[in-house]
Amino acid sequence: MTQQDNLNVLFDKHPFPILVYECSSLKILSVNDIAIDKYGYSKSNFLTKTILDLHPETELKQLQKHLNNVKKGHSEELEWTHVDSQSNEFKVIVRGNDLVFNSIESRMVVVEDITEKRILELEKEKQKRQYQDLIESSSDIIYRINEQGNFEYVNPAGVKLTGYSQKKMLKMNFIDLIAPRYKKRVNNFYLFQF
Repeated sequence: MTQQDNLNVLFDKHPFPILVYECSSLKILSVNDIAIDKYGYSKSNFLTKTILDLHPETELKQLQKHLNNVKKGHSEELEWTHVDSQSNEFKVIVRGNDLVFNSIESRMVVVEDITEKRILELEKEKQKRQYQDLIESSSDIIYRINEQGNFEYVNPAGVKLTGYSQKKMLKMNFIDLIAPRYKKRVNNFYLFQF
């Protein structure tokens, strides 16, 4: 197997869609099998398109600006929306490198679909907000202290009960809230727990 054969195998068997496009016209010159499966175009249909065809109309202005920066050698990894042959949209991150393909100044891009990742992140954020809302609205005192016993968080119920502001409490140690005659016992209890 020649070096070119090895490169072809890497290109075709890569787990993400790969596209090669001409830098000047943005015309797609080559795609791997995963790209064909992901976007739903036949190889011959793909080769009639430009990379602009893979983006929704709303992104074209931002994409042109990005492509101008790429031509100047300033490429950054950005999140984009791509559109398949059935007009389904999905979120992607595109990573690219310049190369010469069949004597044409080109760019090869690897497309990572991050749709599921974004959905999971949104769900995680939603759960975090729900948890925070539950803590904030609880009538029970909920707080977090560091290893030295300094408050790092106190919910509104804790603020209301103590009469101190949240800002003031976050400058205090839990032992500051203990009656003098119980301080030693409570401190020893927390040291033992720790």
